[in-house]
Amino acid sequence: MSEADSEARWYRMPASGGCAAKQGDGAVDGPFLETWYVHLPNYLLAALMYTLLGRFLLGLFVSAGSSNYIWRAFVRLTDPVLAAIRPITPAAVPHPVLIVFAAIWMLLLRVVLIVIVTSAMSSG
Repeated sequence: MSEADSEARWYRMPASGGCAAKQGDGAVDGPFLETWYVHLPNYLLAALMYTLLGRFLLGLFVSAGSSNYIWRAFVRLTDPVLAAIRPITPAAVPHPVLIVFAAIWMLLLRVVLIVIVTSAMSSG
């Protein structure tokens, strides 16, 4: 396997074209299971990022104190992220902009995760 193949191995599909190969003993093997420790945090950060963007867009149509169950779900899912982002964001930033900043922070964390994993794979 060449160096370029080993660097990019964690996100490639297997040569068979499927997402996982089933072994004879019933176990599933594939690139996801080999590198779940990369994909799982990346997936969670992506879900948070898109949920924050969804809250921002829905907030354009729904009032902040709405009793709509979809709005309440977005608020409950994203409030912990916003509480973590608020201390590192200037106090002058209004709440809707804070939501966008939080989504940008989630994107930045995803990029950092990929850079760290890629550099670790190329050095090891």
